[in-house]
Formats: sequence, C-alpha cells, structure tokens
Amino acid sequence: MALGLCEAVKEKNSAIQIQTTYLDPVSVYTGVLWDYGINKFGICADFSDSYIDIRDSVLGSNVNLPHTATFDVTDLRG
Repeated sequence: MALGLCEAVKEKNSAIQIQTTYLDPVSVYTGVLWDYGINKFGICADFSDSYIDIRDSVLGSNVNLPHTATFDVTDLRG
C-alpha cells in the first residue's frame, strides 16, 4: 500500500518529499513474483526504511531491501 500511495502522490506532484517505512515487509506479490518487494519497495520514496526479523517463518519477509535503509531487529525479539 505504501508503494502505491507513494507512486500516486509523486505522479500528481513530484516535488513532494515522501518517506516510507516497511515493517517486516513481505516481498512476494500474488504468490508468483517472489522478488517484487525486493525490487520495488522504497524505490519511489525520497527516503525509505525497513525493519526485518531474519528468523521469522514468513517466506519473503526476511531479506534486506536494496532501496531502503534496512534494520535487522531479530535480536530485539522478546
């Protein structure tokens, strides 16, 4: 949702500064595009950050996103 909203806002006014945050983002789209989020999340925003847990059991949600500042919060689990 953050990606789509970012693209819609930038299309209307490219001068608007946008920050997006992804919390444990799942990069799989429609069950077949496994790298969708890896390739797209953060690409629209002027700044983007993401927080991942590399030991969760959700496929596609525990990788660094190249277009965001990615923070591994695995060790903070309680």
